[in-house]
Amino acid sequence: MVSFLSEFALSQSHFQSLCHEDKLTLLRKNLPLYLQYIISRYFHSRTGLDQLSWMLEGHLPIGFHEEIQSLRLLDFEEVNRKIRIFDSKELINEYEYLMRQVADYFPLPHNYNALLVNIIIYYENNDIKLSEPQRIRKLYAEAKDLLNLGQTLLDENNLALSGSKNLDVLIRLLERMSMLFGTSPLSPEKSQPTRPETLNFPFTDTEEMWLQYQLDKLQRNYRSVYLPVEFLDEYIKRLNGVNKGTPSKTLSDTWFKVSIERARLVLNTHTEFLDLSSQDQCKIWLRNHMSAVALTSALLNTTMSGKQQFKGVLGIMGKDQSWEDVFTTRLNINSLFPVKLAHVNKNVLDESSMK
Repeated sequence: MVSFLSEFALSQSHFQSLCHEDKLTLLRKNLPLYLQYIISRYFHSRTGLDQLSWMLEGHLPIGFHEEIQSLRLLDFEEVNRKIRIFDSKELINEYEYLMRQVADYFPLPHNYNALLVNIIIYYENNDIKLSEPQRIRKLYAEAKDLLNLGQTLLDENNLALSGSKNLDVLIRLLERMSMLFGTSPLSPEKSQPTRPETLNFPFTDTEEMWLQYQLDKLQRNYRSVYLPVEFLDEYIKRLNGVNKGTPSKTLSDTWFKVSIERARLVLNTHTEFLDLSSQDQCKIWLRNHMSAVALTSALLNTTMSGKQQFKGVLGIMGKDQSWEDVFTTRLNINSLFPVKLAHVNKNVLDESSMK
């Protein structure tokens, strides 16, 4: 949620033109306000599906819509019992009242989020010191005008805000919520001594089914990519600690090609990507495919056991153990050495120095 505000702000030329100190100050003071707005809309949604929509900034998953229609609604009281945002009944009541005010009187639809963010990032008060306060106030006023214009052009049902004063009221409500949240043990400024290590929220069979569906789809794509015998032979020797020298070109080239193909298959399972033009698909692929390969390699490099790393290379996820039977004659599954990039680099350097 908060990253949406940061990315949006940093993509704006007006915001980028501010001095570094002013940008940091505005983000630090105003990020929590947007978070409070999303929290208000989340806990005062009418359905579990609406809550998911606010959590995902309106980007609901495609292809499982009928099942997520029945998601259970979570209320603030239930969540507060689980993670103890507030202990005081007075704070709980005031926070709930403020959330209700935001949700009831400022029911902006999702397509107004960017316009609202554009206002929040430029908000300033007497509590903060800025190098260019006059310019930032002007940007704030222009952002409010833009939202009101958006209401005129986009909102046929008159659901949006009207008037500059109402926007100021919304900001003040969010400020008060942010101040209350700052007293919570979950606030970043607090040490969080009472926060449980694991949050066990009840979930529905539908939610579990949806997650399993996504995992199965991902695993099918990963496992559909062929791993050559030569690649597996060399990699297994490394897992067994037999081969510690410089990796062959076959090993490195094959792993790169496998990672690329897996990323391509996964990307093509997303309807949002397939709906783009061929030109846009190509741009996204060229910009991001190396990041996908790097992420996969980094995850494998940080695994603590050779067994877990081997599962990742094979594209096996979850609790599936059938793969172990295939390799029991060649591997002692539980005593494998994970292949670490640092070790490979060291061996390469050692071999080079001996030449």
